[in-house]
Amino acid sequence: MKRIRFVSRWLPILIIAALAASGQASVKPLLDSLNESGDLRKKADLPRQILIAGMSSGEAQTARDGLSDFLVRTYTAKRDLQSTRLTVLSGTADAMTCLKQWKDTQIRDDVLKWMFASNERMRSLAAIVHAKDDLSAAVKHIESLHDADPKGRDGFFKLIMALALVWDQQRPRIHSQMGYGPPMDDTTMQQRYEFFSDVYATGYRKSILDRSSIRDLMFVVDVPVAMSELEWARKNVKGSATSWKKRHSEIVYDKKRMNDGVRNWPHGTYTLAAIKEKGGICTDQAYYAVLSARANGIPAVFFRGTGRRGGHAWFAYSKSANTWEMDIGRYTFDKYTIGYATDPQTNSKMTDHQIDYLCDSSFRTRQYEQASQYTRIADVLLERRKYAEAVEAASAARRLVKKYERPWLIELMALKAIPKLDRAALLLDQKAKVFSKYHDIRTNAREEQAELLEKLGRNAEAERILDALVRRVGRDRHDLAESITMKRVEKAVAAGQGKKARSLLEDLLEGQADGGEKVLPLLRNYLGTTKQIGQTKEAARFLSSYVKRIRTSGVKDMRPFLQIQLQAHENDNDTKGAARVQRDIDRLRAY
Repeated sequence: MKRIRFVSRWLPILIIAALAASGQASVKPLLDSLNESGDLRKKADLPRQILIAGMSSGEAQTARDGLSDFLVRTYTAKRDLQSTRLTVLSGTADAMTCLKQWKDTQIRDDVLKWMFASNERMRSLAAIVHAKDDLSAAVKHIESLHDADPKGRDGFFKLIMALALVWDQQRPRIHSQMGYGPPMDDTTMQQRYEFFSDVYATGYRKSILDRSSIRDLMFVVDVPVAMSELEWARKNVKGSATSWKKRHSEIVYDKKRMNDGVRNWPHGTYTLAAIKEKGGICTDQAYYAVLSARANGIPAVFFRGTGRRGGHAWFAYSKSANTWEMDIGRYTFDKYTIGYATDPQTNSKMTDHQIDYLCDSSFRTRQYEQASQYTRIADVLLERRKYAEAVEAASAARRLVKKYERPWLIELMALKAIPKLDRAALLLDQKAKVFSKYHDIRTNAREEQAELLEKLGRNAEAERILDALVRRVGRDRHDLAESITMKRVEKAVAAGQGKKARSLLEDLLEGQADGGEKVLPLLRNYLGTTKQIGQTKEAARFLSSYVKRIRTSGVKDMRPFLQIQLQAHENDNDTKGAARVQRDIDRLRAY
């Protein structure tokens, strides 16, 4: 009996050792070991081994199917997960995710084993890969850097992955106002790796590497400039992350250039040294701070936005392990509702609000690690249409960390699939309250709640929710208030409710009369909508009053607003009103 227990206990390890010694990669014996009864603690590493075997042997789908069956069966048998069971099942989910992500990508066996050399690495890769990544291009970078630094590559695993997933595609310039542009970027991947591995080799910068995730490092290695620029910044721009915001004010603001309307760089080649010497406008200040931060290994983001006085640029950076400074160079007076940046991984737009959410302290706790494990399991259960079980696992995750959005989304999808729309609507109400600080998430929750209430025949309740939502977010996020309102306007127009459509837009405009140039797109929408629904007389009357209010709000250039008012009178065939506004425009031009 003792001999049988010994064999059962060590069989998975003996199989793995035998396969490694023979060079053979086969999924079936590993799956058999995973499915045998026995101590789960002895199986914690098997999902990772199955992932490697599946990728190596071309049996990725077989491996994924077997892991999925194991997860569902094991979870269903005992839903009250203890730490060991939770660890094994979340590791199984990670292996499944990686198999799905990388299954169509050819990876050399030695590099494959290095990439997934531990459960921690497997977890980090499962979490970071995006659907827009060109994994074939990324693997070429990974293989070349793996081969180039056999001694140091383990210590720079996160850096290698960040470089590979950012530079799998060509990088755009950080901004478009560089005039003749910076020196030609002919930097190779090897040079970038050597530069940053040297930056992070010792001391304070090494501590930044240690605390940073692969995602954080993407906001370091996105440096589409010549190596000479990085070397200049490292040599000439120094300081700790805690005080990096001072780099912004080191660049003297060029008031004359701004007053003259010269937005593009007028001083020849666009370099950090030239910016330091000549000074610059907001774009150059933010660029200098961001690029020099990245050259010193500090994650940083370049933002652009539109405020009351037009466009502006500012920057954010990682001040410490738990803190991002989000608003360096952002002026409160101008009410920059939202800042846009380029995501270095996908080249898509991202906002300052997204980064602010990801920096929430809830994601740096032990509870989050456990919540993440439940969530990864819940994702598999949802995929397998085990909806009741997915609700249980997701609910356990969100109870641990309320502001972790993914489990809320999983639970909602499962409830809608069952379907239990009443419970789904109640869940969305709870979500909107929990995420009240994060306007994007709260707005999505309230809009989806209203949609479900309409399906349940509770139309009046849905309207009240949307009315309250527009009033609340309109104070801080005109973009969200406008998005909500335009959807409601489109529905009202489609239903032949022209007066309601116009009223919705006017209510929104009244709440944003101090928004300056930010309201111009909304005014143009209002102009087009009122013409479409035949409410031109009402529109001309409203805009005459509204433009008078704009004049008192401190807007410097009234001409765009008067042009809209002029068009309103023309839409209504009001020649006298149009002529009066035209005289105002002509006087401003003469002035």
